[in-house]
This record gives sequence, C-alpha cells and structure tokens, in this order.
Amino acid sequence: KDVDTVAKKIPQGPGAPSLAQALESDADLQELHKQPELKELFELSLPLEGLARHMSTHAAGVVIADKPIMNYVPLAKNGDDILTQWPAPQLEEMGLLKMDYLGLRTLTILNRALANIAKQGGAPPDLETLPLDDRKTYELLMSGETQGIFQLESEGMRKLIQRLKPDCFEDLIAILALYRPGPLESGMVDMFVRRKHGEEEIVYPHESLEELLRETYGCIVYQEQVMLISSTLANFSLNEADNLRKAMGKKKPEIMQKFSAQFLEGAVSNGCPRETAQETWDNIVKFGGYGFNKSHSTAYALVSYHTAYLKAHARSAFLAGNLSCEMHDSDKVKELLDDARRAGIEVRLPDVAHSGWEFEVEGSNAIRFGFGAVKGTGQKAIEAILEGRKQLQEDSLPLTLHELCKTTDPAMVGRTTWEAVIKSGAFDFTGHNRGAVLAAVDSAFADGARAAADRKSGQGDLFGMMAAAEPEEDSSDGIDDRKAFSKSDTLKAEFEVLGFYLSGHPLEERAGLIAMLSSGGTDQLADMPGGTMVSLAGMVMGYSENLVKSGRYAGQKMARFRLEDLKGSVNVTVFPRTFAECREALEEGAVLVARGKLEEDSEEPGMLLEEVLTIEEALSRFEGGLMIHVTPEDAGLLSKLEATLKQHPGKQPVYFQVTGDDGNSRRIRASNEWSVAISNSLATEVDSLLGRGRVRMARV
Repeated sequence: KDVDTVAKKIPQGPGAPSLAQALESDADLQELHKQPELKELFELSLPLEGLARHMSTHAAGVVIADKPIMNYVPLAKNGDDILTQWPAPQLEEMGLLKMDYLGLRTLTILNRALANIAKQGGAPPDLETLPLDDRKTYELLMSGETQGIFQLESEGMRKLIQRLKPDCFEDLIAILALYRPGPLESGMVDMFVRRKHGEEEIVYPHESLEELLRETYGCIVYQEQVMLISSTLANFSLNEADNLRKAMGKKKPEIMQKFSAQFLEGAVSNGCPRETAQETWDNIVKFGGYGFNKSHSTAYALVSYHTAYLKAHARSAFLAGNLSCEMHDSDKVKELLDDARRAGIEVRLPDVAHSGWEFEVEGSNAIRFGFGAVKGTGQKAIEAILEGRKQLQEDSLPLTLHELCKTTDPAMVGRTTWEAVIKSGAFDFTGHNRGAVLAAVDSAFADGARAAADRKSGQGDLFGMMAAAEPEEDSSDGIDDRKAFSKSDTLKAEFEVLGFYLSGHPLEERAGLIAMLSSGGTDQLADMPGGTMVSLAGMVMGYSENLVKSGRYAGQKMARFRLEDLKGSVNVTVFPRTFAECREALEEGAVLVARGKLEEDSEEPGMLLEEVLTIEEALSRFEGGLMIHVTPEDAGLLSKLEATLKQHPGKQPVYFQVTGDDGNSRRIRASNEWSVAISNSLATEVDSLLGRGRVRMARV
C-alpha cells in the first residue's frame, strides 16, 4: 500500500519527467523523500531509472531470411522464444524481412466456448457452415449488447450499431470499415445510416456504378470499390487502379492530380458526361481516401458474427470462454461479469469444492469463477490443490483447509496462494468466515509441512490409512471463528485478490443515499448529451496523477480516476485548477459526491470534474427536497410511506412524481407536515418499501 501511494505520485506516460526531475519540482514527492522509511527506496530508484528491465518480445513479428538467422543477427532466448537482439528498424536496414502474423485471442475464445457447450452435453455448432442470416444473432447486435463480441465492444461502436441496426452480413462488413475517424468525421457514416433506413435518397454517381455501390447504398466505403469504379468507368488497368488506391491512402495530391486527368478522359470516352465524371471523381477524392480494405473487413466481420452467434445462442458457454481468456485483466473480467449479470446469469464465487483454473459453466444458467483470475495464484499451484481435492474425495476425507494442506506439497502451494484463495471466498462453503480461515493458515501450513516430511520419509502411508479410518471429530478444523472479518474487511480482502467486488460492495450499506445524491446511475450516462451537468455519488477507483504536457497548464498536476457506483463506473478527468482545489479529498477508495460536466464528442461517457464533496458536505449544503417516484401500483403502500417519512421529521419538503396508467407524469408537493431530514436511514427505509432507485434529492 505504501509503495502504491508513492507510485501514484510519480508522473507517468510519454513525455513525463524523470524521477530526478520530478523530485526537484514536486512538493508531494519531496515530502515523501524526507520520510526515513522511504529514503532508501528513492536512493535505489534514481540510478535504476531508465535501465532496460527485460527483453521484449514482439507480439506478432517474425523475421524471414534465406539462411539461418544467426548468420546475420545475434540471437537470444526469452523463455521458449528465440529472439533477435536487434529491433525491427535495424533488421530492415540489414535487408531482412519482418512480417507481422496476427494472432487473435478471439479464436481461442471461440474454441473454448465450443468446448464449454460440449462439456454441458450440447452439440457445438460448426462455425464454418453457420447461416449468415440468423435472426437471433442480428437481434443481439441491434440491441447494442455487444460486450465480448469481437471489434464491437466500445461505447461508440455500440451506439453506431444501435443507429444502423445491421440485419445482414454486408452491413456488418460495412460497420467495421466505417467505424474509423475519417468516415466518422466526414459525415459518410451519417449518410450511410440515413440511406439504409430510407431517410435519404440513394444516389449513384453514374448508372454503371449501381451494381458496385448497391450494397453500401451508393456510398464509397471500400478501397476495392475505388479500384473497380476507376476500372469500369474510366478504363484504368487493374495495376493503375491499384496505384490510385495507394495514392489515395497516402494522400499524395501531386499523384492524384495525374490520375484526375486520366479518370476524366477515360470516363468521357465511355460516354459519361464530363460534369458527371467530375462529380464522380470528386466523390472518390472525398470518400475514397477513407476507403477500407473490404477483404480485411470481411474476415473480421466473420469473426464478429461467430462471436455474436455464440453469445446469442450459448451465452453462458461463450462468456465462460471469454472470461477464461481475459482472466489476467481484472477490469475486463469485471465488465464481462457485469454483462453476465445483466443477462440473468448467476456468477458463483470461487470455491475449492467446485472451481478449476478456468471459468466453467454450471447448470443451465450459471458461471463458476476460475482460480486463474485470483491474484497471487499460479496454474501449477492451483493444479496441485485440485489434485489434493481429488485425493481427499477418493479417501472420503473432509474438504478443509488443514486436510488440503496435508495433501498438497508446501513447495508447490505456498502461503501466498493459500491466502489469496481464502480471501477470494473459496472456503466460504465450509461455513467459516474468511478472516477465521485466514488466521488458521499458519497451523494448516505447518500440518502440511509435517505431512510432506512424513511422505518423504516413507511414513505417510501408515498415517494416511489411520486418518482415513478414524476421521477427526473436530469439525472446526482448528479454525477460531472469533477471528472473523467484519463485512468491510471481507470485501477489502476480496478486492485485493480479485481487483473488484464480487460478493458485495462497500457502497451497499449506503445504497439509498448514494442513489439520492446522484443525478442518475452511471449506467444512464450514455443516454445523456455531452455538456450535461451531473452529480454522481460513488467510490474513487484507479486513481492516478500525471503532468499536463502542453498549453497554459503545462507542467502542472492533474488526475484521473474511475467513479464507481452500484451500477457501473465512469472515467473522471480532473484538470489542474480543479485538482488544486480538491486534491486532499481525492484518494483511492474515497466515497464522495462528484459534480461536473459530461465530456462532449467522447466515444464513452466521461466526466470533467468541477467539484467534490463528502457525503456529509453534500447533505449539509443541499437546498431542495426529496423526490419520490410513485405509480398507481404503490397505492397500498402510501400509508406505510407516510409513517416512514414522519419518523424522520425535518425541513426538507417532499415531492411526489406520479406516473399514471396513461404514462403521463406530474409533480405534487406534499404538505409541510411531511417535510423530512434527509439521511441514510431514511433512504434505506424508503428503498426497502418501494424498491431501489425510486427516491432522489431534487433542486425544485
């Protein structure tokens, strides 16, 4: 934790100052440097900064030569990989060919999803022969529920899919080609969407081009279309058409000018009016430069379709496969688990009795958490634990911490692994609190060491038979329940090893108040326009500080973090002026109310912070009333609601937002005798009566 605090004070990213430079100018770092327990850390770090810490392996680069590579370049070994000791630019200067062979993790996800279907007794579909017109797949795509689907996961892409509503494979190819800065900024995407939905007339530059441009509604989307237009309309050879494509991609005006005259002459010689030929050329210049390689987009679209098909038809199997491939990225795991919950799929805690290394499908609609996503574990250690579990089951011995430790080799499964497994909740099934189980690790580990020594000396079989014949009567297994964790400590330990909260959330105790103090949940921000001023209550996560690189605030500190509520999270940016005002309140894990504007022209919702308040400050400064949303179905609860409100008398007025059977809504102010003092207990009681999210603090 101390190291983490120091690390977050050090500027990160390209152009950031060195540690020595930061120490000269940053008052926070200077204060930390003075602390005796940190002084040695800084003294050792200064000379180490800038040294190569490891050999990097290019993710896809392969070097090809006509003779053994060692004849040209010094080689090195990095694990099982044989590497050149020189990077790509120097290899190319030597005349060697470096090719990038892209490996897609998505192909592994698909493979695991199919294996999961088979494990559950189903018949995995043959992806190579899937029909490309599956209705359920396109319904899933149109809904925007594309988390985990190849190339279609970002917020901006989800919005485009919901606007375009793809209903055929050609639309999917086009989406992948269109979702790039050029087409988005030029207006081509908007034109494509309008034309698809009949909101704008489809116009072809020339009648001879209708067949080439029909599938893209008259828009020039692909590089191949540019080549075929120049060949069909202006008599370009295929080689000339390819040269035109290259010139457009590299945006070389002098070469384009040469092709312009050739295009106009060729089109006119084919009977095309010069004015139409010029208009067609202008369209090619305007949109052709943004053209995308259709064959590439088609290959990607097929992978996107395969993932969407499996998510639509075998969601649990697909998500389990996806989670297993992403389990070393806790942020990604959380996104996928949230997606599973939204779909009504139960996410089950890690469990020594049931979990494996990977995520597994259980039953018809549940996913069991895999140990591979628990920080502090390793695959060989977990495999040893699973082998120990199997041995205990065969010997009809209880599955407890002590018995598992006695069955596994302490050299294979160390203390760190046991602690991580316990903190994740994997022993909750025993009925003991995680803190109590954690406190027993030392004695269990000692039992394991003795058992390992006995096995090594040949006495293990005798003692093993005695244990099997006479199981211990003490079902507590040496665990003292007086050492149990509190709820908050349990969640803190869980977050430490998972990177997120799974069995609960620290905000749940104040869920009603958090909802009341917010303009809406973070899950509603995507529907709000940029520039909207919002108030959000939540917890600071992923907090970091860095320096502004340029402009009037160059060299000054700013911060970024995620504000998480019970619905999700939003990225928050704190510019220097605001940072100077609220830096004391911003720290990892702080629960606060953030006020600011939603970012404009942002792919995903983000907030520009203007002010932060503690929960107590927000309550004390609030000038408004309590807004309660009710419907005709709540009529039978009004007397209970009145009694609840009158148990919290105060000065803040109460308003009812009443929605009738006809869908119309109106606001009614209750009499002064209903006025309340807003508090967490009031919010909790109203939530338990009406359901969460029905009460808000409102400036009315």
